[in-house]
Amino acid sequence: MIASTRLRKLMRILPCATLAMIMPLRADHAMSADQSKPQTSAKPRKQSLPASTAPQQPATEKTEPATECAVESIDARSNQRVTYSVPLPTPGSRKRVSACMLPPKQAAKQVKDGLLFVDVRAPDAFARYRIPGSLNLPLSFVKTKAFLKQRSFALVNEGRQSGELEATCNELRAASFKGAFVLQGGLSAWRTSKGSIDGDSLSLRDLSRMGNAELAQEANYSDWLMLSVAHAPLTDVREVLPQAVAVDAGADDRKLVAAVKAVVSKRARKGTDLKVLIVDDDGARNDKLDAALTGVVPQSLFFLEGGLAGYRKFWSDQATLWAAASRPPRKPACGA
Repeated sequence: MIASTRLRKLMRILPCATLAMIMPLRADHAMSADQSKPQTSAKPRKQSLPASTAPQQPATEKTEPATECAVESIDARSNQRVTYSVPLPTPGSRKRVSACMLPPKQAAKQVKDGLLFVDVRAPDAFARYRIPGSLNLPLSFVKTKAFLKQRSFALVNEGRQSGELEATCNELRAASFKGAFVLQGGLSAWRTSKGSIDGDSLSLRDLSRMGNAELAQEANYSDWLMLSVAHAPLTDVREVLPQAVAVDAGADDRKLVAAVKAVVSKRARKGTDLKVLIVDDDGARNDKLDAALTGVVPQSLFFLEGGLAGYRKFWSDQATLWAAASRPPRKPACGA
């Protein structure tokens, strides 16, 4: 096991954003040590930590993200300290499965032709709010419902993450569920487009709150615009969110809204269907920012729970689990 001081030194040397690309996690679940077994293809290299720990130059808008991650561990056979190097994808490099994506406005038109919404969230979440007439099913059960082969249907979740839904949609289409889609942007985008939602209106606030594990899964998709309103320097923010764009955190609400609109409009001109994530220092301003910004921009808007501090702690906790297990994450997880 790596001593806590050694681990802290490692965390200072290795940007948290590097760790954030190592393993996509299922939402709201931290990774257990049992999930961290390396495959034989990830051969350790016995070496010391880099000799130079000099501070890196401040990041700029064109700074290239790291192309590989390094995780220090103890080799079980030799009992020596080793560093595992694992290739990383570029943040923003992953694309959505466009063939499966059904924009909310198109979905609303197709409801008249019999489109069915299949809500794959947990039953308690479905009970709080849902699209009227939708069917609640676990995602793994959808393929067992033969009647859906004769229907057009859209898989639905909150909209904060959709990678698993896209993969399932592809599998369903290959299994003769030709009418399978994913509601683009989920319930959040449906609500933004003025779609009807039944249930507890107060609970709808949860739609826009993004968990740390959810962000870990989504961070390298290309349709996210991550706006930092934190007081921390942008170079510090980019240690965990390399693609973050700074918005003046000292501005009053009116100026802040105008600044966010300007950045979003500039990115939207590139023709990308955006999801916008607001990141503050610790999440304490989320409710206030939500009230000020919701409805101001036409894109789906989310706020990171715990803010920058919470996301740093999330990855620090994951690194502690890996170190305690005395083995690195599995190699394929870097590009999964």
